[in-house]
Amino acid sequence: MPLKVKLNTIMKIIGFQLLLPSSLAFATIVLSFLSMALSKSIAKIAMSDLLALFALPMIVLATFPGVLIGSDEAFAFVVRACVCFFVALLALGFIQRGDRRSYESFFVGVIFVAVLNSLVVITTAIIPDVYEALNIRKFSGFDKHVRAFRSPGLFRGFDTSGYFMIFAILSVPVALRSKRYSNLIKTTIMFSLIVGVLLSSRSSMLILSVLLFITPFVYGRALTFTQRALCFAVSFCVGLVGLVLISAIFDLALPISWTILVQELIPVEIDEIYGVTQAEYYQHYSFSSFTIVPDRTSFLPDNFYLRSAISSGVLSMFAITIHIIYLLGGSILCYRGMYRWFAILISLVFFVANLKNNYMLFLPFYMIIITIFACRPKWGWGGNSDFKV
Repeated sequence: MPLKVKLNTIMKIIGFQLLLPSSLAFATIVLSFLSMALSKSIAKIAMSDLLALFALPMIVLATFPGVLIGSDEAFAFVVRACVCFFVALLALGFIQRGDRRSYESFFVGVIFVAVLNSLVVITTAIIPDVYEALNIRKFSGFDKHVRAFRSPGLFRGFDTSGYFMIFAILSVPVALRSKRYSNLIKTTIMFSLIVGVLLSSRSSMLILSVLLFITPFVYGRALTFTQRALCFAVSFCVGLVGLVLISAIFDLALPISWTILVQELIPVEIDEIYGVTQAEYYQHYSFSSFTIVPDRTSFLPDNFYLRSAISSGVLSMFAITIHIIYLLGGSILCYRGMYRWFAILISLVFFVANLKNNYMLFLPFYMIIITIFACRPKWGWGGNSDFKV
């Protein structure tokens, strides 16, 4: 029993560390996994795990043409692939397949730092001067200005903060299953995370509205009536507000009463919160810039698919995408019941998020994906109770 407690504590600490800047997070995650060596031996890595590891050196080779032409972004992809390789090697070597307690402990850590981030988001979005007074940008590396009713919290970007909190919302029903977490605690956590997402970015807001509508159906009895009602109510309201915010950029024709309602709720001009024009959005989705071979260009779109293809070549883009599909697809096939739905929803959010930004080999999100993959039950197991406890 003491050994189990120690391993679970380490997994919680690893979840906590995803809030740190990437370089520091990598160092502390490696040290956390190595500390497991004092408690247990390295697990035998299965062939399916070796295939996942083998893909990362292939990504480096596929990306190398971009490095040769002097693309800084291609070099960044190579560095990310190397970091992810070592993290994946440690995760697959030390996390035992089917260990539900390690799985839940990791996501308890994720939820804890997400709630901490949501509190910072809420506070600094309402009072932006607090962000500057605490000099949070020195910790996060955020290089833009915090706006009224919009904050990145402790992360480097608005979208990153929002997507991370969405992952935490989805993990609440699967991670906080113990009786020590009352329904009031879980509802309070979900509410604080939802508010945090609303004050982060438009894309995460719209994704959240769809997920909150789906969640009561896929998680079933894991949610109380109050939690389901909260999901449906927030889904409707967030979807409505999100449409109005999007219309400010893309000139969508919406009923005037909806626009007036949102303007009453938000006491500042929408342009002051989201300073992005329609032309700037379209620039990031211009497929005329798509290239088969790497192209050293002055402008790189934010979304992963075009950014990777332009800077590193289409082969690199496919190599990275296939690797992530392998990890998430393998997880979906092995899990059952609520855990399978959790893996499916994480997959959907992750791939949609990459349509907006470059997250494929982003360490905090990759750590979530590789942990889900490493903890998966063996093929052919049945329901939610198949984890080792």
